[in-house]
Amino acid sequence: MTFVAEILARLPGLAKPQLKFMLAMFAAFFSFTGRANRTNLARHGAPSPSSQYRWAQRDFDFTTFNRQALIAAGIEQHELVAVMDESFIRKAGKKTHGLGFFYDACNRKARRGLEISLVGLIDRTDNLAYTLQVQQVQPKPVEGSRLDAAAAQYNAQRAHISSWTDTWVFDGAYAKKSFVDAVVKTGDTMVSRLRKDAAMRHLYTGAYSGRGRPKKYSGKVVFDDLSRWSWMGEVEAGVGLYSLVCWHDSLQRQILVSLLRLERTGKYVLLFSTNVEEDAFEVVSIYRSRFQVEFLFREGKQELGLNDCQARDEKGLDFHFNLSLSALNLLRIEELARGEGVLSIASARRRKQNENLMHRLFDRLGLDPTSPIIQPIFQDLRNYGAIAA
Repeated sequence: MTFVAEILARLPGLAKPQLKFMLAMFAAFFSFTGRANRTNLARHGAPSPSSQYRWAQRDFDFTTFNRQALIAAGIEQHELVAVMDESFIRKAGKKTHGLGFFYDACNRKARRGLEISLVGLIDRTDNLAYTLQVQQVQPKPVEGSRLDAAAAQYNAQRAHISSWTDTWVFDGAYAKKSFVDAVVKTGDTMVSRLRKDAAMRHLYTGAYSGRGRPKKYSGKVVFDDLSRWSWMGEVEAGVGLYSLVCWHDSLQRQILVSLLRLERTGKYVLLFSTNVEEDAFEVVSIYRSRFQVEFLFREGKQELGLNDCQARDEKGLDFHFNLSLSALNLLRIEELARGEGVLSIASARRRKQNENLMHRLFDRLGLDPTSPIIQPIFQDLRNYGAIAA
């Protein structure tokens, strides 16, 4: 917990009582067993459920906290890409804030529950993703559409990321004109996915005839005849990559399209970048790295209680979602620092649970865990049940 305390101490305006509360909450999230609701967290060292409720109503700058943790981990020296994605959260009840029908990718249908929108970073050097900020998605925003709300979140968070990268990767659901315009307006590059039936046109590159309006386009882009596409090579065995700079009718702009084609069957996937000077292989590599954010959601739900929020109010929900994924950041950073080759959040939490139990036991016995006699036993038992490197 020394690392967590150092990061909390760097946050401006954080009073000592709130610092103490956050330390207790992170310690509980690291070592709890069962569900991460307020009652169970209190059994593992967190303050009482009523205290958790009161403190969750206070503002805490998770964005700055996560940014400071990543800086301390030396992530600035790595190759980074910003990412934004959404995930379905199971939630029952009738009075929970933001409850509605959202698409659940695991069950491939819309279900009643909550949805969160995450802004984070993908470390392409270590092939890992980290959370910067999470907010709840409203089923019916007060103003505008859900994409407008996503654009507002993007604009609010990009200031914390712009010094690290100007490239963002999004799921195909974000490939709509209003959102693409919002990203391009800031000067950032957007990499995303297109529909297989995307309406696009080839750019006219011939000479001007000297009469009338200059010709802009030279035919519709088709996908069964790739003779007008540039062959780039194979991404992997049997998967060819074709590239084309064209005009997208719906997005109303020129884009670079990377077409991945399975040569045996003819099936294809369309990726695009708003930077027409981008390398086609780089577009594919960036979009493939986006999948790392799915591991954030998976580990958050399986290991850190992302699905277990007991709160129903907006601030309580926001606090739980951000705390869960911030705790995941810290565990990932700590596992990387160990440098033993295996990155297992389940094992990281098992070590935390073992440490917590041993500290309590040695404290009751009046023993010093740092003594030369106890230290080898402590180090051996802290790895009990963890995956060996």
